[in-house]
Amino acid sequence: MTSREMILLAQKESARLLGCRQEDLAGSADLVITRENAQGKRGKAAPFCFFVSYGSCTVASADPAALEAIRIYFKRFPRQADRMEVPALYTLNKLLKPMGYGVCFQSEYFLPLRFSEAKASSFKTELLVTEQLAELNSSQ
Repeated sequence: MTSREMILLAQKESARLLGCRQEDLAGSADLVITRENAQGKRGKAAPFCFFVSYGSCTVASADPAALEAIRIYFKRFPRQADRMEVPALYTLNKLLKPMGYGVCFQSEYFLPLRFSEAKASSFKTELLVTEQLAELNSSQ
């Protein structure tokens, strides 16, 4: 898989989660849309508000009640990099609070610019099942 194919595949999945077109994620203009067509991760409901950026723009998919707050947030923080930083997220939190919501978590995902073959390692890799994980979590 080439880097371009990987980015297109990731954008396709992001578009599904946001409820937008794949082309929207590669555009140059920020987009704030209602989450009515958004699909949640692994069958869960779409979150109240969800942002995705691939560097050229930010697409926000949100409950209709939050759309104006997000537009205000984007105007206060016009650079994508600033929007995703904790100080800016405090502002977003204040804007969402009257609706009974706030920032829950921030996830960052990075796509490599190029692929390389995996190198042999002296580390042992092992697949653990749920029962084995419980043993590791004991307080003893």
